[in-house]
Amino acid sequence: MTFAKLAAILSLACAFLAPAPAMSADPTPAYRVLSSYPNGHYLENLAVRSNGDVLYTDYFERVIHRWDGRVARDFAKLANHPVNLLMMDGEWIVLTHGAKFTDGPSALKGSNALVHLSGDGKHVRRSIVLPDLVFGNGMALLDASHVLITDSVLGTIWKVDVKTGVAEPWLDSELLKPRANAPLPGANGLRIHAGSVYVSNSATKKLYTVKVDTNHLPDGALTELPTQPSGIDDFAIDRSGVFYIATHGEQVLKFDGRETTMLLDVAAVAGCTSAALSPDGRTIYVLGTGGLYEGKKDAAALVAITLNDTARSPQ
Repeated sequence: MTFAKLAAILSLACAFLAPAPAMSADPTPAYRVLSSYPNGHYLENLAVRSNGDVLYTDYFERVIHRWDGRVARDFAKLANHPVNLLMMDGEWIVLTHGAKFTDGPSALKGSNALVHLSGDGKHVRRSIVLPDLVFGNGMALLDASHVLITDSVLGTIWKVDVKTGVAEPWLDSELLKPRANAPLPGANGLRIHAGSVYVSNSATKKLYTVKVDTNHLPDGALTELPTQPSGIDDFAIDRSGVFYIATHGEQVLKFDGRETTMLLDVAAVAGCTSAALSPDGRTIYVLGTGGLYEGKKDAAALVAITLNDTARSPQ
């Protein structure tokens, strides 16, 4: 898939959703729009702190926002486009693109960087270019010194030393590559749970997993989960192994081998890109893009969905 076609064909994303393997009729949970932005903002990824603060990236605006439980404010303004973020040793590690992903892989390659941002968002400590990555996307903490990053073009999971920026392939798989006729790129969401890595491919709309050995290396081959959700872009996992899925459509899913549609045809989660659990596991935070690349004109939003069942701890 060429990125010149990406902006045009993303509008077909919802049309490619396959029927769910098994559907639940659970009642629609309550949800709140915590913050919203005019159409054109692309809210990409989010992280939740132990104190409940939600930080989320506004890709084209080059801004990280913070919702503190009452109001959302700008947390940091960056030189590059923030894709993903996580906290490590009291500071934020932010994956950024120097070029926009809509500019294509030739522009993106060499522009990926890890930015070390102070915990209060006021100072960039350092920025390390990752020259071998093309489209860095999902990110998870592997150990005290390394993160794993998905590459949506190469179908690679990279292991990156956050101090030196040295990147090496941790896992390559055809299962993670994009597809020529798919509306979305390849390897995307990435989580580590109960000794295994879980990774989504937005192009194939499938979830894959591989165990991690005692040396923090892949233990075996990447495999497809035996049952699959009907669509997936990014996701969160709770401690019991339940997935909460942003589909890049207008639905948010809960998946534990059976699928529950949590929200459907809700403008606030149109083009939803990311999901994360609150510290007590009672709330799912979801980012909607307003259906920007689906040709919709809704506002981009941070949405909180209250779970109907008993509290589940995040991973």
